[in-house]
Amino acid sequence: MSTPKIEVLTSTGCPHAEAALDLVRTVVVELLPDSPVEHVLVTDEWQARELVFGGSPTIRVNSVDIENRPVGDVTLSCRTYDGAESPPRWMLEAAILRALAPRSYLFLCVANSARSQLAE
Repeated sequence: MSTPKIEVLTSTGCPHAEAALDLVRTVVVELLPDSPVEHVLVTDEWQARELVFGGSPTIRVNSVDIENRPVGDVTLSCRTYDGAESPPRWMLEAAILRALAPRSYLFLCVANSARSQLAE
């Protein structure tokens, strides 16, 4: 299992950037000790379009926004998460755990006693 890439994208002057970075670093230390958190500072409209930046702060796990929704307008403005300045902790934890989920399963059974039922 590989370590997921975790990014926090913020724009210059975002008043919520530090709170979001602190939240992400806290959760990552608890779930993935020694994993890096990449902070990307978005400075202009060109970079915002290139990164498909939906506002500051944007948090991505394996290049997927933690709200798992398409970005509307590309903007350098502030972003809210259901009216809050930072996303709820559970949303970030869920995104990281989804990235860690296994993609395949192995069934081991003695004498074929339950393999068909498990696979079904």
